[in-house]
Amino acid sequence: MDASPTNRFDQATFAAEAGTTVERVGRLVEIGALVPVDGTFSEGDVVRSRLIEAFEASGIELDHIATGIRERAMTLEYVEQFYPHPGPLTGRTYEAFAAELGTRGPLLAPAIAAMGLPAPRPGDPSRVRDEAVLGAFVDAWAVAHPDVTLRAARVFGDAVRRAAEAWVALFDESVTRPLEGRVDTVDDLAPRVVEPARRINAAGHQLIVWLLDRHLERTMDKLNIDAFERELERRGLVPPGPTHPPAIAFVDLSDYTHLTEELGDEAAVRTVVRLGELAEGAARAHGGRVIKLLGDGVLLAFERPHQAVAATLVLADSMTGAGLPATHAGVHAGPVIARDGDVYGGTVNIAARVAGQARAGEVLVTQRVVDETPSGTFTFEPAGDAELKGVAGPVTIYRVRGGAP
Repeated sequence: MDASPTNRFDQATFAAEAGTTVERVGRLVEIGALVPVDGTFSEGDVVRSRLIEAFEASGIELDHIATGIRERAMTLEYVEQFYPHPGPLTGRTYEAFAAELGTRGPLLAPAIAAMGLPAPRPGDPSRVRDEAVLGAFVDAWAVAHPDVTLRAARVFGDAVRRAAEAWVALFDESVTRPLEGRVDTVDDLAPRVVEPARRINAAGHQLIVWLLDRHLERTMDKLNIDAFERELERRGLVPPGPTHPPAIAFVDLSDYTHLTEELGDEAAVRTVVRLGELAEGAARAHGGRVIKLLGDGVLLAFERPHQAVAATLVLADSMTGAGLPATHAGVHAGPVIARDGDVYGGTVNIAARVAGQARAGEVLVTQRVVDETPSGTFTFEPAGDAELKGVAGPVTIYRVRGGAP
């Protein structure tokens, strides 16, 4: 993130850099959106031009933007301090760039789309940074089938998009929104928002690289350790270890519809967010992980069934201990298909269906969980056989009695 761009362009060069026309540049100067110095424009003006295009694409007319600037209801003076700059153009199109990539070139546009960004048109100008990053990505995944490249793009794109959206939304919720109605013009607002926005965006840029390195390290450690253990067993150098099926837990809020009606949507959403936070802690403490939030529920995965039971009990206690609505949970053990950070299969479906049978505060588990849990760890009380939607035949379920050990 370059917070202090230095290059300057004449009007024609700037129009090319911003991907617009000289006439439009003149109009943006006229309304005060761009303020040239000695007839030249800065790299920050490229960011301003792109931001105005985003405003217009959302349905805000240029005349309204002009009024906002004139009345000091908005300003574009500071955007280069916290908006990332797109970087210089290469002087060629995406089509030419794709051609240079050879047989991998046709993957360029669909990979960008899979990342959650607008796919470039063949005639769109390419930028130096785009070519460096995208070229390295496509080349790195050339070792695998093209479909894998698109999966890699989708996995990373979805994770970063969610992080970016939540990061900005959190800033808006905690910094910007509380100031609405308390300041008259952007001149009062800017000193209290611009510098925090700059620092937080810069921190996010650094954090995502550091965090990716740490998670890659931990994940690759596990992959290599598991592979080595399998090889030792295959060669007969160590006895085979005990096999246990993984377990899936599904936990959701009891009577979420009533909660929404009573407290309102915003309070209900805060409760769901808190559920996710407490689930992260409970899962991590018992060797599991949160797969995803699902509406008013959370899906968790564990290597051992007893870990799943312990974590769901802790989570239930944590919610009620925090004065939050009670949860109900279902746990099932069995084969799981892990793909691109998510989990699939019958085990997942049964865990969700079992959760639907539980009352407020209950943790229900299947026979497989009971069979795979070390004796004496928990007290299981028979809860009968349940007919679950989409599951052939009745499923024997048990109620977990007592708290987590």
